[in-house]
Amino acid sequence: MGAGSAGVVVVNGRGVPQDYAPAQQWWEKGVLQGNPPAQVHLGWLYELRQGVSQNNVRACMWFNLAGANGDNNGVEHRNALTKRMTPAQMAETQKLAREWNPKTAINT
Repeated sequence: MGAGSAGVVVVNGRGVPQDYAPAQQWWEKGVLQGNPPAQVHLGWLYELRQGVSQNNVRACMWFNLAGANGDNNGVEHRNALTKRMTPAQMAETQKLAREWNPKTAINT
């Protein structure tokens, strides 16, 4: 089971207590491994305020990165979320996505 899959198991409570913090940790490991679905899942955590503070800029950043890595769910969620964002928020999203580097840090 990959890091992204482990996050799904924990967040859904499949055989373990449902807990967003470990799921977030697994998905962060997944994005460091270049896993676009893990990027989408982190975006959902931020958009839906699941274990983290609600943050549309961070959510859109993760969706944007996933889409750039070929994940259609990332593209769809980014497009839906951007309809509820201001131009300033979109500019910040783009800046964060450009600057994010898995080799230096997990910018969540």
